[in-house]
Amino acid sequence: MVVPTAAAATVVALGPGRSAPGLDASGPAVPVTHPGPATWRLTVRAGRPSVVRLRLTDVPGWHATLDGRPVALERFAGVMLQARVPPGRHVLVLRYRPGTFTAGLALAGVAALGLLAMVVTATWRRRSPGRPRPGAHATRPAPAA
Repeated sequence: MVVPTAAAATVVALGPGRSAPGLDASGPAVPVTHPGPATWRLTVRAGRPSVVRLRLTDVPGWHATLDGRPVALERFAGVMLQARVPPGRHVLVLRYRPGTFTAGLALAGVAALGLLAMVVTATWRRRSPGRPRPGAHATRPAPAA
């Protein structure tokens, strides 16, 4: 069964004074492509100032650009996202990259550098000539008889 006004994204003209349209306001569907598992890409055509309503859950980590510039995402219907767009043709790209993921990548990088430093240091100490190894005692030659 197909719901007539259902789409992953729609474009809806803003109301008087650029106010957000009502929750029941409908508009034409905007095709969505998914270049990656955490990316939405839309080409939006709007005749006047509008909002692109995305049937996408508003969870922390979604970021958007409009024509390559950051654009704010707003909450729509209490659980979904929308972005305001000026009149004309625009490319809206949304990417999901939560802050904890970025922090995890940074911590993993620091840990990898630490392990690499330990390996390099251990290798350098083993190959360093004339330097006694830890725990090795220097021995004196026996006196001549």
